[in-house]
Amino acid sequence: MGLASVAGCLGSDDSDETDDLEDEIEKLESREDELEDEIEALADREETLEDDLEEVKAREAQLEEEQEDFVEERLRILYEAAEGYHDLGRQEYVAAVDYLQDQEWTSAAKFFGVAFRSYDTAQELTFKANELATDEEYAEAREVLQTSNTYAELMKEACDSYSVAAQYYANGDRNRGDDEVATGDQYFEDADQRTFYSLREFEATL
Repeated sequence: MGLASVAGCLGSDDSDETDDLEDEIEKLESREDELEDEIEALADREETLEDDLEEVKAREAQLEEEQEDFVEERLRILYEAAEGYHDLGRQEYVAAVDYLQDQEWTSAAKFFGVAFRSYDTAQELTFKANELATDEEYAEAREVLQTSNTYAELMKEACDSYSVAAQYYANGDRNRGDDEVATGDQYFEDADQRTFYSLREFEATL
């Protein structure tokens, strides 16, 4: 029974509601509580990473005033933060896919949106690191950064398409939803041909 049906039953004047209806309401309320807990947990983790990002920015500003020898340390700091956002985006993406497969459209759209923002931040950080790695000695590091940057961009596009698809499905427009899923699948397949390198792999290029 959907939420709209439950709401209709609750709004009726029929005082002889069945035990089955009450059980269904309890299940829905329990599921809503679980979803709220999941969203709250992800929000807490995002807040922690945002705090870390602010610390990264503060450290970067300090290092800019020091000698050029500290460039590598700045690159490590930025990439470590980027990797954290990538990992968070992956977890949010997996959760969104589960909701999409379970036809929980609203939750799917929400989590794809959250994953999009995480990948977007990862991309911004790899781009900023790439701007720092200007010396010829960082040629290999730039290749890694560009590959990770492209991966994050493709995953952003995939999440965006899947989020739109979930919204179409929620509105009963299956044809457009299927089209957006197909677009998202293509972006995901393109991303799957690439990789987001780990911090250890990036450090090996420095």
